[in-house]
Amino acid sequence: MSEVSRARNGMMGVAGWMLLLFSQMMMPVASQKPPALSVAVVMGQTRHVSDQLLRPPRRPGDPIDISVVTLRMNQTDPKTIVTQVCELLSRTRLHGIVFADGTDQEAIAQILDFLSVQTQLPVLGVHGGSSMIMADKNGRRLLLGAYKEMSYTRHADPGVVMQKCLCCCVHRSEV
Repeated sequence: MSEVSRARNGMMGVAGWMLLLFSQMMMPVASQKPPALSVAVVMGQTRHVSDQLLRPPRRPGDPIDISVVTLRMNQTDPKTIVTQVCELLSRTRLHGIVFADGTDQEAIAQILDFLSVQTQLPVLGVHGGSSMIMADKNGRRLLLGAYKEMSYTRHADPGVVMQKCLCCCVHRSEV
């Protein structure tokens, strides 16, 4: 073997070890990023609420990073709700849905219950007809902790309610 090929092999070995060392040094940095939670905020026939108001403020010590996807609807009939939520789910990976509407129709709560069962996603109604409490069907139903706290807000400001709900999700994950 010539000295040139030995030097080349030696440099390749050094470069390989440097890449391995660099990847091991970068691994802890990547693993220190908090886990992410992707939540859809669906607003049907409510007053306009800015996207900035819907995003919880990020603090350095928060154990989870929340990504908020906003969907606004002009109609809240069953077909529109199911179609638009399913379209959203087909293009975005979500961990839950927060829903507010400007009506007093209990049917919306039933539609959201149907969507939750079919998609296995938690759906939280926080304003209008979506926030109406339905009777427990089997005693084993999963309810979000924030739901009981927010159920009194049927006629409250939807933007404030959603922000409180999302902040509640961040801080409950610490427990």
